[in-house]
Amino acid sequence: MADAARSSRLVASDLRAQIASMIAIIGATGNVGRPLVRALAAAGNKVVAISRHAVAGAGEHRTADLAQPATLGAALRGAEAMFLMIAGAGDLLDPGAILAAATAVGVRRVVLLSSIGAKTRPLAVSHEPLRRFEAEVQRSGAAWTILRPGGFDSNAFGWVPGVRAQRTIAAPFADVGVPLVDPDDIADVAAAALRGDHAGQVYELTGPARISPREQASALAAALDTPLGFVEQTRAEAAAVWTQFMPATVVETTLDALGQPTADEQRVSPDIARVLGRAPRPFTAWAARNAAAFSLATGQPTLVNRVSPEGARGKPQDRRSPASGAIDHTRPRGDHDQSSTWRHPDYETAAPRSSSVNVRVRIDCLSRGHKDDTRQQRSRTWTDRRTR
Repeated sequence: MADAARSSRLVASDLRAQIASMIAIIGATGNVGRPLVRALAAAGNKVVAISRHAVAGAGEHRTADLAQPATLGAALRGAEAMFLMIAGAGDLLDPGAILAAATAVGVRRVVLLSSIGAKTRPLAVSHEPLRRFEAEVQRSGAAWTILRPGGFDSNAFGWVPGVRAQRTIAAPFADVGVPLVDPDDIADVAAAALRGDHAGQVYELTGPARISPREQASALAAALDTPLGFVEQTRAEAAAVWTQFMPATVVETTLDALGQPTADEQRVSPDIARVLGRAPRPFTAWAARNAAAFSLATGQPTLVNRVSPEGARGKPQDRRSPASGAIDHTRPRGDHDQSSTWRHPDYETAAPRSSSVNVRVRIDCLSRGHKDDTRQQRSRTWTDRRTR
């Protein structure tokens, strides 16, 4: 009995210590950061959101810039654990200096949001910054956990303009499936890693099953209880849209992964279930939860390869320009300009008025500000307009 009582007191003491410890979230405004802040705060943890700009509704906020590691000391002071998400390409950041600044002020635990592509695309230039961050995190001296998610369910927010304007979704590789993951599941795993003993672990995070863009369209149609059109873009058509707001190297790597995924990119990982003790959420759950964001515009829709809520497809309808004979799979009709943005009320996610982007992109934190650097300008534009 005495041993049991002592054990209970130790558990309670550890829990109080976890709750009392401050956790810093770098990347608190994105599709992972926001639910992560909510989950930690709901559990009673003291959370500080760190970004270049103020974060509405995120509780305590401190300003810092990863491009200037010297600004991190004051922002991280008092934090025992840190969630680290890299905005944009991250190619102009100094991972070693960032981790040194964190550990110098007492950060003892680091959870890095990386990508499955850091493993599966070893020669991809677009993922080299994440590989460098992974290496520096492991050399930092802090207890580390690396999260490698696949594609996010929330990339479907990129389809909002097409659904609202013409009830149509356009995407390449219509019938190639990969196990997309719900950002809320990533947040739950991150919260567990920040609060528990997951040191030295690399978790690959996926959904429960592979799902193709056409199947995603069917799931969204069911969530909306409205038929949606589907247009399969060619690789070139998708690239032409995506390069307007993403670095070309990222576009090419993403198209490679979507069109010809490796075995590891197609594999359903058991890691979410192992960490959380439950199955990962399917895309259908994400679609139902976020259906309001796809509220439909009024007027007669243009449907191509009609997808019913039950998933039945009708005969394709041609959408060729009378003048050129070219099929426009990339630009919504009407007054929706490609350069304009749409904001989701919960995630404050800016999405271009185009069909889809299935790539790891974020708006929320900390990229280097060199006005004369063309690479950085592209990276900043990419960062500021989308989230993963």
